[in-house]
Amino acid sequence: MAESLGKHKARFFGLSLNGLECLSDAAAESLNKYDGSLYVDFDNLPASTVEILRKHPSFQDDEDDE
Repeated sequence: MAESLGKHKARFFGLSLNGLECLSDAAAESLNKYDGSLYVDFDNLPASTVEILRKHPSFQDDEDDE
C-alpha cells in the first residue's frame, strides 16, 4: 500500500498518518516518494523509520528548527 501511495501525485491534499504505530523501513522509503504533504506522529515509530521519513520534503523545515 505504501508503494502505491508513493506513486500518487497529490496536488491539493496531504496524507495524515497520525496514530501510526508500526511502519517498516521499506514502507517508509516508499512513502518518501509521495508527492504531497505527509503528516506523521513520530512518537511510536522506530528510530530507523523516523530517520527515513524525515528525508521527505514535508519534514525539512522541522530539521532546520532543531
